[in-house]
Amino acid sequence: MSNILVLPTGGHPRKPQRPKKAYKGLSLTETHDLYDKGFAKCYKCGKQKPFDNFYKNQKCCKLCSNESARKWIAKNPEKYKLRSQKNNIKKRGITLNQKKRMLVKQFYRCAICSEKYTNLSDLHTDHCHKTGIIRGLLCRRCNLGIGSFEDNIDLLYRAISYLSIRT
Repeated sequence: MSNILVLPTGGHPRKPQRPKKAYKGLSLTETHDLYDKGFAKCYKCGKQKPFDNFYKNQKCCKLCSNESARKWIAKNPEKYKLRSQKNNIKKRGITLNQKKRMLVKQFYRCAICSEKYTNLSDLHTDHCHKTGIIRGLLCRRCNLGIGSFEDNIDLLYRAISYLSIRT
């Protein structure tokens, strides 16, 4: 077996956009040479970094991007919560009002552990990963637990059996 690394065609998965203007202090040709060697220059910190230090199609590096996001979240906690809820709605196909109705039907409790929650953003929309059907609202701990077992009922039964024998 040969130890030759074969890269997939179609370019680097995290390749930032090819610069249309020269980087500060470089000519456009030098900028394109740098890009062709697999490097880009972050427009925030000004450092030259390999492509895997950038999110796809971003002009600033991951470090700068994450720092900007943290600052924005700290300044705008309510907007962040609302944005997170809207993104969840887009992903799960459920409106905020439908989620509120589910919370009332569950008596403001997690569907598994029955812990009480009054804040809608503290509960996760549980869904079947095969069908996409929404099952209920779960707290973070229960949602992670079910996710760890990958919705596998047989595995959950084995975990119950394991716990009942060893406790």
